[in-house]
Amino acid sequence: MAEDLVDNSLIDFISSDMHHLRHAAAFGDALRTTYIEKLLVDYPLKNKMLF
Repeated sequence: MAEDLVDNSLIDFISSDMHHLRHAAAFGDALRTTYIEKLLVDYPLKNKMLF
């Protein structure tokens, strides 16, 4: 579902919510996907507007 949202430009903001070491491990795995690269490099996220 998340990949479909990215493919259809339906994401405005990204964040994380970690409470356990397993969450950090899952986040590390996500950083190695093509979708996170697409979000961080080529995608018009609005996170920068928060600062």
